[in-house]
Amino acid sequence: LGGVLLNPNTEAMLNYVPLHTFAQWVRLSLSPSEGSYVETIACRTAVAEWHQTLGGHISIESLQAIVDTLYLPHEHGPFAAEYIVALENFLSLVQEETLLASDSKNAVTSAKNSGCTLKDAAADLKQRAVCLSGAYEEWVTVTDLRTMAAL
Repeated sequence: LGGVLLNPNTEAMLNYVPLHTFAQWVRLSLSPSEGSYVETIACRTAVAEWHQTLGGHISIESLQAIVDTLYLPHEHGPFAAEYIVALENFLSLVQEETLLASDSKNAVTSAKNSGCTLKDAAADLKQRAVCLSGAYEEWVTVTDLRTMAAL
């Protein structure tokens, strides 16, 4: 079987990026002379257009972070993928320090060889978490403004 599945069962505003990237795919499939479909370019273009329709109530970086966390059912976008790598790095350092804590000589050797300290990994993860949290806070503000405007 072949085909396309879209899920328009959410708010229209939330379907902006999926519907626009699908439209780009259809347009480029029917007119190959216009170029080939590149998923990441289509997504970035749709996010930029969506940002304009939201009237600047949310930063484009925040929109992109949100889209990246909800990218595809089987794949994360770049921001989310980097966040997951940072989390895995942090957890692996925590595990390493926990395992080596009983042998302080090995712990010192390991810390020298890893190139990244637990403190650095924690700071990186915290920065990413703050960014993502801020993005979702901005989104809540935008949806609240839209809800109030509809009343």
